[in-house]
Amino acid sequence: KKEKRVLKVWAALILLVYLGITRHPSLVSSILEVEDLKKWLVVVVLVLWVLGFVMAEKKRTWQEGKVTNVVRSLTHKVFTNIVGVTDSYDAEEFEYLIQTEDHFYGIVGDHYQNLDLSLEVNGRVEFAVEKCTMFVLDTKGKEMKLRIVKQGLIERSEQEK
Repeated sequence: KKEKRVLKVWAALILLVYLGITRHPSLVSSILEVEDLKKWLVVVVLVLWVLGFVMAEKKRTWQEGKVTNVVRSLTHKVFTNIVGVTDSYDAEEFEYLIQTEDHFYGIVGDHYQNLDLSLEVNGRVEFAVEKCTMFVLDTKGKEMKLRIVKQGLIERSEQEK
């Protein structure tokens, strides 16, 4: 959805630039000759087209797993603002343990993500892993970006195999 939206925005911008140049060439003809303007337009269109593909979101490989545990903890956060004043606060943090057939993942988000995240213990969850980040679709279908803090393989005994 996001990829289509980005491409639509770029297409609209290209169309506006094209219409502005062709309908009102006097606006920019004092800066460039008309022939140079056409070449410039082609370059702008190509650059915007390439940028649209670069900025487009990657396709994610979604997996299904099970939320096996949720651990709530309070952490004390200390920060310094841009003026140099140091302040602190207590933040509630949730660590979710997600398990697939052969892997497990421990993930955490910031306080505000945890308030919005709707996952059920022993419930199914769809997720995608990219490096140290996990994208989770919660029970409401909302996509959340969380940090992976631990991961590993699940060892199976010979009897279970």
